[in-house]
Order: sequence, then structure tokens, then C-alpha cells
Amino acid sequence: MATDKAARANRWSHAVRQLEAMAGEIRVQLHLGGMELRERWNALEPRPRHAGTAVGEVTDSAPEELVDRT
Repeated sequence: MATDKAARANRWSHAVRQLEAMAGEIRVQLHLGGMELRERWNALEPRPRHAGTAVGEVTDSAPEELVDRT
């Protein structure tokens, strides 16, 4: 009976250590994923600004282009 208790306690202890290790790995993966998302966002963030500038340039020159073609 004592050995059964000890075996169960050992299994529980092992399971808890495995869960703690998994939690640590998940923490690391979330951190790395957050870093990757931040890098991607930093690469994409300027694009709408550049698109807005390009649209403004096209819009500003559109009336001149129409007049030149008529």
C-alpha cells in the first residue's frame, strides 16, 4: 500500500513537472510569436502611409492629365 502511494505520488510529481515544462515552452513560443508579429507589423505599417501618398499624387495630377488628353 505504501509503495502504491509512493508510485502514485511519483506519477503525479512527474506529470506536474511535464506540465510545468510545457507551460514554459508555451511561454517561450508566445514570446517568439509576439516578436515575429511585431517585426511583420513594423514591415507593413508604412505601406498604408505610402499608399495614401501615392493616391494623393495621382489625385492631384488627374485633372491635369484629363485636360491634356482633351
